[in-house]
Amino acid sequence: QGNEINRVFGGGVVPGSLVLIGGEPGIGKSTLLLRMASDICQNSTGGVLYVSGEESEDQVKLRCDRLGVKDANLYLVHETNLDSVIQLVEQNMATQNPFTAVVIDSIQNVLHLLGLLLRYESVPPDFKILPNH
Repeated sequence: QGNEINRVFGGGVVPGSLVLIGGEPGIGKSTLLLRMASDICQNSTGGVLYVSGEESEDQVKLRCDRLGVKDANLYLVHETNLDSVIQLVEQNMATQNPFTAVVIDSIQNVLHLLGLLLRYESVPPDFKILPNH
């Protein structure tokens, strides 16, 4: 599955990039993002923060179980308050093992999160945001 995703992205997601996944409701955007997050966890030293503004942590965990995603470095958070998400990411960036990627499962949350990147003079080169519509 990871090879197929990498093929679609021309060799993988470019570090430091923002990727927007869009499409009709129910076509599998959240499933694709969980698979991508799992692949990133397996291929990097940092964890992946998966922020779901629409599904509860339990719902996302059920999807993970169904997909066989069991990565210890995949951190699930149900949050709709962007200030809380920004604070969590900022705190993590100051640690020895910052997130390699942040997945936002709702375009509504992404619009405000972009301000986070503007707060830093430099963003770690392997920091990615993978939003979902």
